Amino acid sequence: MRPLLIAPIALILTAAIGYALCKLAGFDPHVRSMLLAGVIALLACAAGAAPLLLSRRASQPAMAQAGLLATTAHLFAAAGLSLVALMVMHAGLSFVYWILAFYWTTLIGIVIASVRAVNSAPVDRSSAPADVTPVTAGATAGPKQ
Repeated sequence: MRPLLIAPIALILTAAIGYALCKLAGFDPHVRSMLLAGVIALLACAAGAAPLLLSRRASQPAMAQAGLLATTAHLFAAAGLSLVALMVMHAGLSFVYWILAFYWTTLIGIVIASVRAVNSAPVDRSSAPADVTPVTAGATAGPKQ
């Protein structure tokens, strides 16, 4: 699925733009924190892509559920791995800024891929309501006598 490449490409662009802006402003970009946050965001992106890849040929309702699961998996993977980085590796405040930028960037990519997957999935007609004939004005609801 080509739309799933949006998030990693956006991650690389965000890192390059953020690094350049830090250098232009005279701030230390904290490359170690940037790389750690980038790896965590990439792993979270992979966790978010898994439900979409596993339900590739599903119907629209199933793909909508896969999209919801993809964003949830992305959130929990990013939050859990970030917690590990903060508690075990003692990542600093610069890591928090980088992971926030990377999280939102990759989330946008996951959502775009989810919406495209739902739109390209076949419509499930089995859950659609049966055709009902409309009641016209003046018609009675009871049986004919």
